[in-house]
Amino acid sequence: RCPVTRDVLAPVTPECLAETNRRIASGVLRRRDGALLTGRIDGGLINADRRILYPVEDDIVVLLPGASISLDGVGHEAQGGLRSEKRSVQEFYEDTGWRRGPDGRFIDSSRFEDLRPVSASYRRRCRSRVGRYLRPGGEFLLDAGCGPAQCLDDSQGFDTRICVDLSRTALLEAKRRLGSRGLYLLADVADLPLADDSVDAAISLHVLQHLPPDEQGAALRELHRVLKPDRRAVAVYSWGYRSFLMNTATLPYHLARAVWKSMVPGPVGQARKKLYFKTFGYRWFAGQRWGFPLDILSWRSLSTPFLKIYIHHGLGGEKLLDIVYGLEDRFPRLMGVLGHYPMFVINKS
Repeated sequence: RCPVTRDVLAPVTPECLAETNRRIASGVLRRRDGALLTGRIDGGLINADRRILYPVEDDIVVLLPGASISLDGVGHEAQGGLRSEKRSVQEFYEDTGWRRGPDGRFIDSSRFEDLRPVSASYRRRCRSRVGRYLRPGGEFLLDAGCGPAQCLDDSQGFDTRICVDLSRTALLEAKRRLGSRGLYLLADVADLPLADDSVDAAISLHVLQHLPPDEQGAALRELHRVLKPDRRAVAVYSWGYRSFLMNTATLPYHLARAVWKSMVPGPVGQARKKLYFKTFGYRWFAGQRWGFPLDILSWRSLSTPFLKIYIHHGLGGEKLLDIVYGLEDRFPRLMGVLGHYPMFVINKS
């Protein structure tokens, strides 16, 4: 559906497409954010009153309001641009996060995850928890904030994976992995351009904490809105600095690191680009009136810093991770509160 008018979108006709390209060539068409259009478009979706056109570029449907084409000339007031927080996230993943480092890995994964073999089994088993709570099979699986669609196991049993992200680089990587099994939307997870009751399952992994605080609840409500009845969605979150267990465990390391950095200056050079990140604590989520059942369970208790500091091969690291994983499975609600990464399970009746 159109994220501006909320009405149904339909494929643009060849006649409308030809006229749009003629007007672009004449220099008279702008996007809703005010940018003057150049070049041709190969296809698109148009709203019911034929005022707003969303272009398709490299098989990616551009469904951001600010990037849409205003066919009636309205929109020169720079409407519909991304908020600064989301724009910074978009720029991080375009410029840094979904680029590959010298080792061939995504910079996002190298920076924010423990990729050592000692923790591989634990990380893999934690990822598999998402699939346990989705009702199996169906036409559409929504991946809200898909990145490069690295977790492909969740796609099993679904005809099409709808990949939604603010990063074009991420969607191109997802397309490379999924091909014709995916539908690729450059769109906002807090304002999904999908009709009510349209998907059979939905996931959103490590996304909500990168939204402005006042839009994090809206994103969960959007996941619920687009679900078909009797279906489920799963969102993985981070308590961040509100995770008492992990912050207490890693405090000595962070204090020592801060002292070391104050004594030994680091190399002079360009500062590393930071990723926008804001979190609420458990009480905020538990205290909201969602209007639908929301379970808060454990996805993974241990943070990346904890893994890198305390978990080592030959020092009982694998055994400790087995114990932690068992506790997470046995006490999912308690560990969801105490651990670092909770999992929100949305049920739609």
